[in-house]
Amino acid sequence: MHVLCTVVRAHLRALYDSSPFPSHLNAAFYSARYAFVTRTVCWSSVLLLCTLSVVPAAEPPEVSGDPDIAQLIQQLGDRSFQVRAGASRRRCRRGPAARPALEKAARSEDFEVALRAKALLDVFDQLLFVGCAIDISVSKQRVAWDESFDLILTIRNQAAHSSTLPFDVSHRKEQPPAPEAEQVAAVLDLADLLEVVGPDGAPVAFHVDSTSSDPELEAVLRSRADASPTTRLEPGQSFRFQAVDFNRGWGRYPMFRKGTYRITLAYVPQWNDEEFARAGVGGVRSNTVELAITEGAPGAVVSPGAPPRLSLVHEQASVSARLLNCRDVPIWLNVNFGPGGSPYASLRWVVYDGKEWRDCPPTGPSASRTDFSRVRLLEIAPGQELEIGRADLADLRRAAGLNPDQPLFVRAVYSSLCDRAWQRQKKDLPPALQQPLPARLLTTTLAGEPLRID
Repeated sequence: MHVLCTVVRAHLRALYDSSPFPSHLNAAFYSARYAFVTRTVCWSSVLLLCTLSVVPAAEPPEVSGDPDIAQLIQQLGDRSFQVRAGASRRRCRRGPAARPALEKAARSEDFEVALRAKALLDVFDQLLFVGCAIDISVSKQRVAWDESFDLILTIRNQAAHSSTLPFDVSHRKEQPPAPEAEQVAAVLDLADLLEVVGPDGAPVAFHVDSTSSDPELEAVLRSRADASPTTRLEPGQSFRFQAVDFNRGWGRYPMFRKGTYRITLAYVPQWNDEEFARAGVGGVRSNTVELAITEGAPGAVVSPGAPPRLSLVHEQASVSARLLNCRDVPIWLNVNFGPGGSPYASLRWVVYDGKEWRDCPPTGPSASRTDFSRVRLLEIAPGQELEIGRADLADLRRAAGLNPDQPLFVRAVYSSLCDRAWQRQKKDLPPALQQPLPARLLTTTLAGEPLRID
């Protein structure tokens, strides 16, 4: 059993290594981690043990307690494969109540009984929450869409043996993680176990913002891809697990539509045995907690990862470039415009001269790093639109070589690549760039739709 489980774990690790790890959760990473967290149980290996030849003992093993359990233990050494397999299934379905008898049977002088009992104990050890009672609650039951709340799990081991939990409960860390990394780790550990349902009855998908600019966040995701954290909860012990900013953190279940949301923890082992899978053997389900979103998000907020939208507005003798935040969280925008790339952003005006699109000549004085100002790092709330630049129509027409009576086609292109990753690669930065830049500082190139001005 141990060798077969080792092969399975090696196969899953090969899946992780063969898939490129992105800046956020992709389907390959998510499915691979799901297989690990849910502890895929190779029940076929248990049945394989049942096919071994039977060497009957002179006396059946003595098992005290429940007569039915004692009978099942004896059936593990039966000559019939069907009897042995059926006993293994029924034994596993007894759950924690069967463990003391299995531990005793594992010491039996009957080699076959001891071998199969040890195999079933290995199966139990791979399951999560065995013998545990789980209660879910929330720190607030009524919130606006942009107000955060915490999800709280209280887990109590009611069994006479230790139980495995899929969490890292160790508090003996040399260096505590950054708040964002700690928040992502907590919600990520729950993501494969939760059923979150929105007001329309559809499941709410877990979302992680880009982590490419933050090595601590990247480390959290890499560690979960390599191995899911686990800990043992001893008999009679309780554990309280709190996922802060459950709906508003870096890793979150976004809830920006008005209505009632329902959250349940549901763990079901991924059995290869069809009978076990149908019966949900080893499954654990918590209570369902309800949360009311009393006020929905602005209509412009369409999804957690939606890109901002750049648009142009004609106003008398000028045209204005505006950026709209379509995400469910605030973003930061660099409006330190200047030549030469980072740390500066650029806003280019592009006009059509009747044959091709051409850039307008840049305007404004040249700039250096010492001119960079944190005052020009602007926070944009979800659904908020901000003017980031304005151009005179006369200047645009001259750049395109157009007469005043000819229609003008113009577009704007915003670009900024300055973020924490860029900051870590540079040395001898001026004081304004020595402090960490905002975590959600926008790094992108956005092109607005062309605007026709007659």
